[in-house]
Amino acid sequence: MTKDLPDNTKEVTLRTTAGFTGIEELARRLGSVVPFDSRGKVIYADGFEDALLKWSRDAAAPGVNPVLSHTYAFEGHQSVKLACAIGAGGTSSIGREFSLVSSGKLGVEVWVQGTFVGLSYLFCGILFYDGTNVSEAYLYYDAPLQSISIQDNTGIVTVATGVTMASGSFYFLPIKLVVDIDTDKFVRLVVGSEEYDISVYALNVSGATTDKKIYIVYGLASDVGGPVVVYLDNLIITRDEP
Repeated sequence: MTKDLPDNTKEVTLRTTAGFTGIEELARRLGSVVPFDSRGKVIYADGFEDALLKWSRDAAAPGVNPVLSHTYAFEGHQSVKLACAIGAGGTSSIGREFSLVSSGKLGVEVWVQGTFVGLSYLFCGILFYDGTNVSEAYLYYDAPLQSISIQDNTGIVTVATGVTMASGSFYFLPIKLVVDIDTDKFVRLVVGSEEYDISVYALNVSGATTDKKIYIVYGLASDVGGPVVVYLDNLIITRDEP
C-alpha cells in the first residue's frame, strides 16, 4: 500500500482524455505569459507584474511618461500604461536594449488595450545593430482606421485592414511581428485570429554602426481629437521562428 493512502483504498490506473502536445502547453497551464502563439523559442517575456518597470521611458508633450498601472491587465494585476493628453505631436513610449541574438527569425508580441481617437496610433520599432549597419522594422497600428502598416525600404505600406478592437475594458488584442535577421525581410504579422504573409517586404537598412544589439520600442502617438490611453501587457520576444 502506498504511503498516505487509507487501508481501504486501492491503487488503480487512471486515464486522461488527452495528453500534452509539448512543453509549451504545460507552461501555459502553469501560468506562462505565452498563451497565444507557441511558435519560436521565448528569450524574453515581461508581464509587467514587478514593482519596477524594467524599460526606459520617454515622452514628448502632450505625452506623459509611461507608468505601471492596476487599471487593466490581460493577466496578473497590472500592465504598462502609455498616455497622451489632447494635442497632436505627443508621444509616450517604452524602450529596451537586448543582446544581439544569433541569426534567424525573431518575433515580438504584445497585447494591446486602449482608447484611440482621430489620427492617434500605436507604433513598434525593432532595430538590429549587427556591427555594420542598422536594420529597421517599424509597425503602426491605427485603431481608428482599423489598419496596420509597416515601414519597408520604400516607405509605409498598409498590410492589414479591418483590425478591430472590442470595446470591453479588459479586452486585449495580441499583435505579433516576425522578421528575418539574416535576409533583412519581414516574415509575418499575426493579429488575433488573423495571420498575414508580409515576406515580400524588406527592412530599411541604413547607418553605419559598430554596435551589436537589438533595440525594441513601443509607443503611442497622440492626436488633437482627445486624450489617448493604451495599456500593454505580456510583451514577448522569440527567436528561431519558423
